[in-house]
Amino acid sequence: MPAPSTSDRATKNTTQQDVDPHLDPLALTVTRLARQLRRHAGTGLTTSQISALNILGCEGPMRVGRFAEIEGISNPTATRLTGKLQQMRLVDRTRDDTDARSWKVRLTPMGERLMTEASGRAGQYLSAKFSSLPSKDQHALLEALPALVQLLETKA
Repeated sequence: MPAPSTSDRATKNTTQQDVDPHLDPLALTVTRLARQLRRHAGTGLTTSQISALNILGCEGPMRVGRFAEIEGISNPTATRLTGKLQQMRLVDRTRDDTDARSWKVRLTPMGERLMTEASGRAGQYLSAKFSSLPSKDQHALLEALPALVQLLETKA
């Protein structure tokens, strides 16, 4: 395999230098919190699978293409992900009434129960952690929530 060219190394270094080092702790903290919540939810599912179920639980039935758009993944990846969840009987895939070439996905009753139970366990864990914080830190987290939601919804 050939060594990276000087221009490749320059681009990589420039990109690394352009990243605000203050964002590293934010990325690490969000990742660790997500991991802890997933572990305490006790589903045994992957992060992608939990995210998919959460989207379908919040947004309701939708076309696979729309799901892919919301999740920020390709259509083939969304098809594989929802297919795996269908094998697990957590989602249903049905033909779209308005376009026979398209599929719609929705949570099954089993998927809904799993998400309700998992959400309850993760919520209890988060509530205990949150209530252990000083009130000024609780307030700061709640104040930052709209900005975090906007961060998630902003296209890079």
